[in-house]
Amino acid sequence: SNRNILCSKQVYTCLSSSGFKMALDIQGIRINPGIIQFFDCDVGVSQKCHVSVKNISEKTRTIRFYAPQNKIFTLKVKEHEKNVASGLDHVACIEYTPTDENTQSDRLIVTVDGEVIPVPVQGMPRQPVLEISDSVSFGVVVVANKVVTTNVKLYNRGSRPGEFRFEYSGSRPLSILPPHGSIPPKSVLPVRFDYITKEPGKFNEEVVAVLEGRTEPQKIAVFGEIVERQLELLSPATGEPMPCVHFGSAFYGTDKIEAAVLFNNAPEPVSFVSILEENAIGQESGPVNKSANLAEAKECTNPLTSLVCMIPNQGTIAPYQKALVCFRFSPRWYKSKRSFHTTEDSPPKQDFALFMYIQLVGTQTDSASPDSHRTQLEVALTGTALPILLQVSPKPEVNFGAVQLNNPADAAFTLANQSEDGLPVLFAFRKIAHFNARPERGQIEPGRELPVSVTFCPRQFGNFDVQLEICILGEVADDRQDPLTRRLDVIHSVFMRLSGSCRVFGTQPAGRFNPGITPLVANEVGLCTDTRFDELNERPVQPPLAALVAHTNARLHRHAVSADEGSGGDGKRRKQARIAFPNDRAASLRPSERHVDYCTLFTRVKRHNFVDPDYAYEDSEVERVRQHKQGYADSQRKRTENLIVSQRDRRLKRFENDRDMGMIPAMGMRPVKLGLEDLRPDTPPPEPPNKVFQLLSTKEIQDVKETAANQTAKDGLGAVPMSQKEKEECRMLLRPQELHQVVITPAPSISASSAFVPWSPAS
Repeated sequence: SNRNILCSKQVYTCLSSSGFKMALDIQGIRINPGIIQFFDCDVGVSQKCHVSVKNISEKTRTIRFYAPQNKIFTLKVKEHEKNVASGLDHVACIEYTPTDENTQSDRLIVTVDGEVIPVPVQGMPRQPVLEISDSVSFGVVVVANKVVTTNVKLYNRGSRPGEFRFEYSGSRPLSILPPHGSIPPKSVLPVRFDYITKEPGKFNEEVVAVLEGRTEPQKIAVFGEIVERQLELLSPATGEPMPCVHFGSAFYGTDKIEAAVLFNNAPEPVSFVSILEENAIGQESGPVNKSANLAEAKECTNPLTSLVCMIPNQGTIAPYQKALVCFRFSPRWYKSKRSFHTTEDSPPKQDFALFMYIQLVGTQTDSASPDSHRTQLEVALTGTALPILLQVSPKPEVNFGAVQLNNPADAAFTLANQSEDGLPVLFAFRKIAHFNARPERGQIEPGRELPVSVTFCPRQFGNFDVQLEICILGEVADDRQDPLTRRLDVIHSVFMRLSGSCRVFGTQPAGRFNPGITPLVANEVGLCTDTRFDELNERPVQPPLAALVAHTNARLHRHAVSADEGSGGDGKRRKQARIAFPNDRAASLRPSERHVDYCTLFTRVKRHNFVDPDYAYEDSEVERVRQHKQGYADSQRKRTENLIVSQRDRRLKRFENDRDMGMIPAMGMRPVKLGLEDLRPDTPPPEPPNKVFQLLSTKEIQDVKETAANQTAKDGLGAVPMSQKEKEECRMLLRPQELHQVVITPAPSISASSAFVPWSPAS
């Protein structure tokens, strides 16, 4: 093969000259050219070629030329024999004049010091010289029922057009275009080898090329390897196949993420899209929301397309490349918006078993087809959604009562995680004024309890009625930053009702004592002015006063009132009277309150209340003022009552007949007048999770196909965009998920005979 390649290169070099410029070194001389060849010769047209014999030895050589025996080769030289010194040469000329179109061969004899050296001489007429590679390789391709193409160049290095023909008798789906034809001189023709990738495996076929100008046909080896194009889901820890993704258990409102490796085990890049298979055999799911509007749905979980997702849900993978993908399980529980005011029940425990497959873009193989494993990868997803069962005992309500300022009161509670086979609950108390919880946060294992104390420590006066929120924390994914990481967020709340009040409690001022000559017990002006007689036996007066010394034994002056103390009337009133101490009203005879009785300690005689007419009304004057105001009030009330009666009689006058009998139709049924504060917007429905990475579903794809199939065909095609929106859509590059939803209808049936176009050189 190397010799043939070398000869081909020699022929290609001589296309533009009559002599073959290749030197030959032998016996101390250099003959250039070593082979004398005449190409593209016409009958009767002479061609010349100069032959140089150079002495490359260190001594003088005797060089002689002998002409070829064939008369069509003529030797022209000045001296046939010549002594040539070292470094010089002896030149001769060979003239070739063909008489026919046959190839002529002879030799030129060169003698060096009597040694004979033959130099071949060839004369070739115009003829085609066709060359093509003896092997065609398709490389490694995938099974896709598509046509793969390899181009091979056919060269004609001659001076005449050459005919060619390719013959293949095998059973493989191999075709050659063009199968036959003619190639002009000094030109190159691309030959296309097509192969349909139907079955996997290696192939090595033989194609026979019949080329003009060659005595024997050339055999071309066509070989390649077809492999199955498939995606593999591998475990990132072990690298083993991962047919099922187990999420385990997760609370409602949390996100569970499992990682995997998607491997493109093929020599070509592939674009994929993940699709959720709804209503698959073996699928297990709970009461899923089937309504598009979450606000009108009953109690249910979120849609399956948002319950599980794959990140990324579409993309392109290079040949034999591995890409990290993550599967996310996001159970949610939507409560009914329209219902009676009842106690909300906990969501049920629900097991999920779903199926999704990773579809290669550009293939529409049915999942039930036996060849579906070549175009899609099925993945099973299992997970369990658990409710949060956190109970507050003995009850989530407590009243701390009335406490003093900065005087705390405590209440003990118990938080119990009632989920026996569930997950630990991570909780935290939300901070609220005047109430403190200890511990502020913690974790409760399944089936365990945790004691909690709540302290009421008011820092201002007033009544307090608040709700203490117990926040249940869980891991939630954040698609706005990094979809593969999770953060702690509130997924559930339990409320405790706490109430209490902070009031002012009166305290007796402490006595001030003089360490001098004053007695140990002394009366202070203005102290204990609100002490009553019936309180003396219940609690002692603080500070101790000298006026109360031995008051219980002093009955000398109480003989006038002893008979009235045990009966009602004045006796009861005197018991509730306040004690008049000797010096409790310094420099004043007026009582603190006019209608409050003050009696002396021993005789129980009412203190004289002096009313100065220059500064205050007497009792008679007060009574006259009251009667004067009462007259005006009675007159106004009577006038109002008369006005109401007249208006009622005027309104009922039109209904005093036999039909209405004095009854007003729809009396009392008045529409409610709504204010601006009552016109509140409706609560928006909750946004489903995984909206950015939401999966396609088989039901959605089927709906798109049915909608496209039911559309009526329209005359004409709007191929030129007119509006700005159409221009932007034409510049948009479709992603794999969007490209997979492209449906072309109606699907025409094309026969092979109508689609076949015979090849011609003009085409």
